[in-house]
Amino acid sequence: MIADILKILRQQHNYTLQQVADGINVNASTYKNYEYGRREPDLETTSKIADFYGVTTDFLLGRDPSQTNDLNSMVDSIFNRCGTLPENMRNIVSEFLLKVVEESQKEQDKAKKQRHVERLGDIEDTREQEEQAKGDAETSCA
Repeated sequence: MIADILKILRQQHNYTLQQVADGINVNASTYKNYEYGRREPDLETTSKIADFYGVTTDFLLGRDPSQTNDLNSMVDSIFNRCGTLPENMRNIVSEFLLKVVEESQKEQDKAKKQRHVERLGDIEDTREQEEQAKGDAETSCA
């Protein structure tokens, strides 16, 4: 699965194999083996690839922790069933699934941001209530 993700990321960024290989400081033939699924990058190289594309290592491995288990299961299931499809069809399915994952991440980020905004509003409300209660207490004592 990492091979499909690497290929799609490279194509989305319009990079050549050589450009990515140079960007992560490996041989072009080594990187080509990663994309063709003949080899898997080690942990250090996976980190370099993630940094190069601006994604997480979990994303490269198909395990973005911010996604629900249901979405991960669905994506994994579809990827597993795509193994017998011709390469061009696998690429289309892979691109679609990446877009689904990206949109899911955007929605989760929006929801997280909204929760933060609501929490900040709650904190402001509490402070105002405390100040008002303090003012009321000072007024009643005078």
